[in-house]
Amino acid sequence: MLRFFVPLDLPLLTAIGPCIYFYVQQVLGTDIRLRSFKQWIHFVWLLPSLVYVFYFMMLPADTRVMLLLENGKHESWEINTLTNIFLFQLSTYLVICYMLVKKQLKVSQFIIYKNSKIDISWLRTYFVLNLVIMLVSIPVCVFFNNDYIDTIIALLALVCQSIYIFVKSIWQTVPFKEFIVENTEMAFNVEEPKATTLLMNEDIAHDYITELTKIIRENKHYLQSDYTIQNLADDSNISV
Repeated sequence: MLRFFVPLDLPLLTAIGPCIYFYVQQVLGTDIRLRSFKQWIHFVWLLPSLVYVFYFMMLPADTRVMLLLENGKHESWEINTLTNIFLFQLSTYLVICYMLVKKQLKVSQFIIYKNSKIDISWLRTYFVLNLVIMLVSIPVCVFFNNDYIDTIIALLALVCQSIYIFVKSIWQTVPFKEFIVENTEMAFNVEEPKATTLLMNEDIAHDYITELTKIIRENKHYLQSDYTIQNLADDSNISV
């Protein structure tokens, strides 16, 4: 069976970093257009592994089998180089994604995605966990320098991630917790006051409603759990 093996796992692993980055960008509301060269430039990381796959497929079957067996004991310089590229690339993307999530959490732990209000606080811990795994994995991979150890580390990383998501679910703070929002542009409804209970000029009341609506639409303060009616009054210069 080794005679028919093609190391497609190498380019697929290298694609993990850009895909995670695109996922975070999409969740945070950035419009991702794959037709844009700016997005495709992220997949430049795949070129070395694709070149190696092509080179590997051109080798005689017996040579391919011998390389696979040798890499199990001690990685060739080609595989070692690709492994180092993958570790550096994935670590870089994890740091970038962590910083993006951290920046969003300073504003609010909730985001609006497809008419749903989603709690993304779990992502920060998720990326910290993965960065810790990477910090432990890099010296181990460099020291042992063989495919068997790399595979074991990858499986352990997957187990750790699965346990984290499972524990979050058990605690009922599920990572994909969401609340349906009927209208993301307006988070409240303003009822027209009855004429007999109106305590101010109708034109002034209308101006107040317009100003409040504008502030809430533009700033989306309803996503901030600590935002109070007094904060709204200060921002709109309308006394409570």
